[in-house]
Amino acid sequence: MKTITFAFLLFLSPNIFSQGWKEYIVNNALPVGTNLSVNSSLYAPFEKYRFIAVGEMHGTKEPAKITEQLARLILVHEESVSVGLEIPEKEMKDFLQKPNEKTLMESRFFSKPNEDGRNSSAWYNLIQYCMNEPRIHLFFYDNATSSDVSRDSIMYLEIKKQALSHPTNKILTLSGNIHNQLTPFNDEQTMISYLSEDPYFPKGCICSIYHYYAEGTMMNNRGNGLELRTIEFQESDFTSGLYENYFLFYTSAEPTPNNCIFFTRKVHHSESLDFKN
Repeated sequence: MKTITFAFLLFLSPNIFSQGWKEYIVNNALPVGTNLSVNSSLYAPFEKYRFIAVGEMHGTKEPAKITEQLARLILVHEESVSVGLEIPEKEMKDFLQKPNEKTLMESRFFSKPNEDGRNSSAWYNLIQYCMNEPRIHLFFYDNATSSDVSRDSIMYLEIKKQALSHPTNKILTLSGNIHNQLTPFNDEQTMISYLSEDPYFPKGCICSIYHYYAEGTMMNNRGNGLELRTIEFQESDFTSGLYENYFLFYTSAEPTPNNCIFFTRKVHHSESLDFKN
């Protein structure tokens, strides 16, 4: 794969990439179906990775859906897979002891108000799928108990613990974009940057996926409480490619926060849950 330059302008904005990618996208984009279905041929570029980390803006549908699709893809070719979500394990205690629809609905995580977009329908549906697939080892890793300890360092240790417990499994995680990046953010180590420095995870075994989009909606909290936000269309080299949705793997001459893009022309917000109706 050719080397390309990555411009990291503003991590929390969808407009983070420089222009000049058009030719690279045309030559290297790997299409994803309109319903985010993945072709079996997509297994080949993911096969070499032990750890696949999907990042998201909380309160969106597509990252959780593609996590499910990647789990399905892996299980076509491998016996089992570990799937982890950025959820406190203690808030899923009863569900973990007896995983079923009732304990999932009544879990503390899905019973509390939706404050940041995570405990909404997209993550619920992903867990529901994992719960009903016996070859998936489901775990929750947002388990920091003290503000004196880095939250990302605890998440890293929980993921490593899962890797040690299931040494033959690929590990597939879903988290917020910042936790998901390969390099430190504002001089603070991220969950994945901790992992990338651990000798247990050899260089080249981590795939860090950034969800990039051109327009749509999301339901999350940017400091003013939970709110529905609309992203106006932004034309770029990424929107001029051959496909509406695609994966794009890349390397760079300089350190980058991710090494794979999951592009969807549109992003859709994930609805809050209401089990009372």
